[in-house]
Amino acid sequence: MHYIGEPARGLVVLSGLNRVSKWFVRGLLMQTSLEAAKIIGIVGGLVVLVSGVYFFAISRLALGIVAAVISRRMTQLLWSVLMVIVGVLAYEFDSGSSLWSYGPILVIVAGVIGIIAHVL
Repeated sequence: MHYIGEPARGLVVLSGLNRVSKWFVRGLLMQTSLEAAKIIGIVGGLVVLVSGVYFFAISRLALGIVAAVISRRMTQLLWSVLMVIVGVLAYEFDSGSSLWSYGPILVIVAGVIGIIAHVL
């Protein structure tokens, strides 16, 4: 319970971190967000790949494979940007017509998370 005029303990703890600790926490957050982006990208790529098999669409097959491969290399900003582009292309080929459109959306979200992790 906080009283009026009493600072929140969480803010006191974060403000008390030295530069090395802040750098370490920032690195951990970046690594965690990139790992989450990789997992989301792989799942999205596999959904795009399965939808390509299900609907006999070569373009979806290719984009699903590309998305799954790119998601493993999202440690650089360029790969995150390419992930967004592949997701947009996959969404355009899918036309957002069914539940299979969640795959390209996941690929786009993974790319955006990767971009945010690199920029911040």
